[in-house]
Amino acid sequence: MVYSPKDIDSDSISKFNLIISLVICIKNMTDVIITTLKLLDYVKFGGNLVVYSREIEYLVEMEKLLFEKKVAIDVRIHETYLREYQVLSMRTHPNMNNKGFSGYVLTALKVNN
Repeated sequence: MVYSPKDIDSDSISKFNLIISLVICIKNMTDVIITTLKLLDYVKFGGNLVVYSREIEYLVEMEKLLFEKKVAIDVRIHETYLREYQVLSMRTHPNMNNKGFSGYVLTALKVNN
């Protein structure tokens, strides 16, 4: 199910129907920490948290909060890289004019309700 930050309240998600995996990708990154912490209450013990961001600063701040609140383990930030390949007859190689950077992904496992 897809929710926008405005739709998140106790009526839209029941604590009895806990979420196994939570994937968050928000354009306005100032909302990502508040939205994630709000939704984390609805993630089952051992559930996965994945947050995508084009900037690393918000994810580093979120990583720090998750450690401080002791609600997640195995918190990691990964840099994603997208590479295009040029495929021609008898020769295949990465595109030479490719920028490739596509953002950062924070992953974690929830350990505390």
